Amino acid sequence: MSNDQGSVLAVANQEQQPINAKQIIKDPMYLEFLGLKRESSYYEKDLEAAIITHLQEFLLELGNGFSY
Repeated sequence: MSNDQGSVLAVANQEQQPINAKQIIKDPMYLEFLGLKRESSYYEKDLEAAIITHLQEFLLELGNGFSY
């Protein structure tokens, strides 16, 4: 799912070592489902709170008696 699949496959095959993290990290991240405002950066606490809230809403949708 990387934008640069050739580089990722080369690293996986040990043909080259990554120079920086951008060579192996998927980009971009799709976070629309969290309902965050469009910004260039987020605090980790805001991202964590949005994920927890979304997960809580999802579990409540599953109904009474569901546990994980």
